[in-house]
Amino acid sequence: MSTLGDPLADFAAMLAYWADAEEAPPIAAARIVPPLTRRPGFLDRRALTECYAQRTGLDVSRLDWYLAFAYFKLAVICQGIAARAAGGAMLGSGFDDAQGLVALQVRAGLHVLENPLFAQAA
Repeated sequence: MSTLGDPLADFAAMLAYWADAEEAPPIAAARIVPPLTRRPGFLDRRALTECYAQRTGLDVSRLDWYLAFAYFKLAVICQGIAARAAGGAMLGSGFDDAQGLVALQVRAGLHVLENPLFAQAA
């Protein structure tokens, strides 16, 4: 899962786990980790993206595409986890909802494509 590639793919993957105070329902529903980035001191996605663009000099005008890709990638990961759990190949508990997360990740990716979050960023 680790390659040398487009740094925007990695940045968008981080944003897929990020939580903002105000989020569209498909984005909030796709959350797979606690929304710790809503706490005081964390930048929201837009401010973080602007900071990233300024520091790196990268063009983030297509970041919505990368974020949608990140959600689709998470859907594939969740599907793999669900398949392994169904086959008894996962140790421990907490994998029962992996299958349900697949559709939520896909919906979040489609939502970002249809309702860009970063069209005006940087």
